[in-house]
Amino acid sequence: MAEDEGSELRLALGAGGLPRLQSHPLIRALTQGRPRSQTLECVFFDTAERDLAREGLTLRIRPSGRTYAQHVAQRDTTPDDPFTRQPGESSVAKARPFPETIRDPVHRERVEQACGDRPLLPLFGISVRRTLRQLQEDEHGVALVIDEGEIRAGDRRLPLDDVRLELQRGSAGYLHRLALELQEEVPLRLQAHTLLARGEALATGERPAPRRAGRLALARDANVEALLAALVRSGLDQVLANEQPAREGNDPEGVHQLRVGVRRLRATLALFGRMLPERESALLKQELRWLGSALGPARDLDVFLEDLIEPVALRFPDVPGVKRLRDEARELREESYSHVRAALDSPRQARLGLILHRWWAERAWRDQPLSPQAARLFAPAADEVAALLGKRHRRALRLGKDVAARPVAEKHVLRIQLKKLRYAADAARDLFPRKRAKRYVERLADLQDVLGHLNDVAAAEQLLDRILERLGSEAGPIHHHAAGFLAGWAAHVADRRLRRLARLWKSFAAAKPFWVE
Repeated sequence: MAEDEGSELRLALGAGGLPRLQSHPLIRALTQGRPRSQTLECVFFDTAERDLAREGLTLRIRPSGRTYAQHVAQRDTTPDDPFTRQPGESSVAKARPFPETIRDPVHRERVEQACGDRPLLPLFGISVRRTLRQLQEDEHGVALVIDEGEIRAGDRRLPLDDVRLELQRGSAGYLHRLALELQEEVPLRLQAHTLLARGEALATGERPAPRRAGRLALARDANVEALLAALVRSGLDQVLANEQPAREGNDPEGVHQLRVGVRRLRATLALFGRMLPERESALLKQELRWLGSALGPARDLDVFLEDLIEPVALRFPDVPGVKRLRDEARELREESYSHVRAALDSPRQARLGLILHRWWAERAWRDQPLSPQAARLFAPAADEVAALLGKRHRRALRLGKDVAARPVAEKHVLRIQLKKLRYAADAARDLFPRKRAKRYVERLADLQDVLGHLNDVAAAEQLLDRILERLGSEAGPIHHHAAGFLAGWAAHVADRRLRRLARLWKSFAAAKPFWVE
């Protein structure tokens, strides 16, 4: 998402949503005057080798009266509405690029050097029927922009049903209240991808790739609220960016990164829990827990297949029954992904996205009585986080004493504590010296990885029991033997990796926490 905080909401309409939006009683009641419609087009250009993209530039041309407007911009500043006039446009006589007429001399030189003698070709085009409604309620004025059309790239087409709510007068919170009320009857959800991203994906044939969380880049003197806002926005962006890869299920990393985004948001709520309004944070925790539970089975089956059953089937092709268990696990995975898609396409998930966005954009956590806990939101983040991290670090040290000799159940408790500590440390690392924070988080990750194999063994045993139960009367001695072989192999692999545990723990326990001077 690229909209400004609170001033604009970019939304996507689901199937059949346009007539329901246009006929919605609230829209009809608030519309001032007659809606205005116009047809708009533009085309983005690049070389066949994508030289402009590599240089971090975009070039687009749109009709402008009897001529055409040519615009060049940095990719990270390219407006998501390519049909409106932008500073630095140059007028050209034909619907093709004329690099020599680019007004900005720096951009002109960069385009010419990037392209050399290679021609600029149409990459993709956008054509929409745009309808503008002016909405008015009390002191609030909103422009409702509906774009219905398509993106074209060669013979490929991608339908567009985009909605934009632009605040013109009044308080920023009104946009979210309006969107949430409309969402009760209209399939609306946050638009995760810009027009540029969607057009390039269509042109190149590349599917949306799973995306890890980016760095927060916080100022060292940031207060707690600034850190909280950055974490909420980063987590929401990670969830939205990975929804489509998770839907498609072609890469297990899609569900994994989506689940990480959910966990990061839950960890943020837990980290700052006492500073937040209880009612709304409880709702967010509940909804994020629901989404995480919808993703869990798919992730477990991805790990089960990728780390255990597929390698074993390849390494031990002559063990009878393993291939049948693998085939059954693949079917289970397909079923679990159908549940993932149902959750992601549900109104509940669409509403969660809007509620999270409203919480971030409006800094809605401020809506609470003044108290010593709430006042901590405006304290220096480094001081507050250091205290919170210190508590979690000390608890981990207590739980990890003589960890190698502890029973499996206690190792699981330690793993969960380390996971909470890692999310908190990762969230705060920009506030402290980078190298020290990086080493600390890496040590935590190594410990989590080793202890995580214990969880994988338990999950594998449960999945094998479930597969045998699905087979029912078809499950013969060879299938039970194969299940035992797989469970034994998983335990063997985990045991080998657990031998590193004492050494890793010693290194972690001896390290100086990065938040301590």
